[in-house]
Amino acid sequence: MSLMHQYLLEKLEWYETCLQGRAQELGYGYIKPTLVQFIKKMNPQGPSRIALLAERLGVTRRRVSQIAAEGVELGLLELIEDTDDKRVMLVQLSERGELMVDAAVASMIRIEAELARRIGRGNLDKLKEVLAMDWGPAELREAARTDTTPGRKKRVEPR
Repeated sequence: MSLMHQYLLEKLEWYETCLQGRAQELGYGYIKPTLVQFIKKMNPQGPSRIALLAERLGVTRRRVSQIAAEGVELGLLELIEDTDDKRVMLVQLSERGELMVDAAVASMIRIEAELARRIGRGNLDKLKEVLAMDWGPAELREAARTDTTPGRKKRVEPR
């Protein structure tokens, strides 16, 4: 594994652990990463169709229904009928879910302040600047497809 990959994963895990810890402190308990991603893909202006969420998440409608059921069980989501098509169920944040999202946003602000304290405001600003840069499409150019590991001359073929 490359060092950059390792560092990115470690820092993401640190950040997510901080958020999860705060959610638990506030009484929301452990929120599965799949439910977190689900909520991120929901329509922030109102109910979301199961089919659209499945497309956004790249999973089946059945899997989306399972995740939605987990969110309903935790009191974070609610299912409602589509007024245009009674056969279709929509999912939206419950009042508790909206409060949790607000708490998560506040937690992110606290995490950023703590990180600035730990690594310095200037370093945090540089980190955000680099992460905000457009890295271009997620594909490798021809020169980057060659394995440059010392002692190896094997070419890494694209999938």
